[in-house]
Amino acid sequence: MGKRLDPLKTCVNLRSKDMYYAGSAPSSEAEEAAMERAYGGCDTTAFWCSCTQGSRGPDGNITGRSECMSPGRSCFVSIERLV
Repeated sequence: MGKRLDPLKTCVNLRSKDMYYAGSAPSSEAEEAAMERAYGGCDTTAFWCSCTQGSRGPDGNITGRSECMSPGRSCFVSIERLV
């Protein structure tokens, strides 16, 4: 199971299917732990950039949970910049 994105640390242009499911409640910690024991800690979430509509951002680098948390990326846009 994937971990929730922290909106204060993640680029606002990062997208995944999880963002579009209304009413999808996060799993309990016990469910998350059981899934990790059974299947390992592999995250299979597919991410894309809303600017390019692809798996790479405008800077040519791949998108992902950890990849799009870097203010050092030239395309990174924080939520604070929008407020």
